[in-house]
Amino acid sequence: MIYFVARDETRAAAPALALLVPVPSLAVAAAHWLVPGPIGQALFAFGKLWLVMFPAFWWLRVEKGSWSWSPLRRGGLGMRLLVGVGMAAGITAAYLALGRTWLDPALVRAMAERSGIGTPLAYGAGSAYWVLLNSLAEEVVWRWFVVRQWERLLGDRPGASTLAVLASAACFTAHHTLALAAQAHWPLVLAGSAAVFGAGAAWSWLYLRYRSVWVPWLAHVLADLPIFLIGWQLLF
Repeated sequence: MIYFVARDETRAAAPALALLVPVPSLAVAAAHWLVPGPIGQALFAFGKLWLVMFPAFWWLRVEKGSWSWSPLRRGGLGMRLLVGVGMAAGITAAYLALGRTWLDPALVRAMAERSGIGTPLAYGAGSAYWVLLNSLAEEVVWRWFVVRQWERLLGDRPGASTLAVLASAACFTAHHTLALAAQAHWPLVLAGSAAVFGAGAAWSWLYLRYRSVWVPWLAHVLADLPIFLIGWQLLF
């Protein structure tokens, strides 16, 4: 997975956001409500592909950018560890305090079965994918691409960086909320959405501060680990 560095500035942020941000929410809605079944799953897969391909197309063809591996020029190792470990500790504490009451193992098992990860082998493989690869793809899309577009759209107005962080976090949260709503009860949907928004805001802030996807990515990995370990405990 790679990250890109711009050569030319562009003011086309609004169409870039409009063509990307709604897609995962529409894909989730199609898979769970609009056309559940093979068609919905195909649309969901197309949405995942669009999320990866569209930012690259836009960057290379519209913004005339070039490829880069997102070098860590500003550091950030200590901060990403601090944020990631803090998130992991918060998730673990929340589970120990509330999760055993809120999380029904039967519901978690049904969700895993619907996702095709109901066996130990499938769950382990799926966990490795989500923790290592999906998290990196999300950092490229939602932090590098979406945060930058919001920065450009907001311009030099006061508080633009803070607004970009909050706006990108809201965009990141939308499809997660829909996915939770399709499978869980509302207290869990609301709590999960709040957690996703807070995490998205923290990762966006890390990206803005250090300008490398590797900084929020490591924090993202550390936050995802306890989620999948808890899932393993509930399932097996």
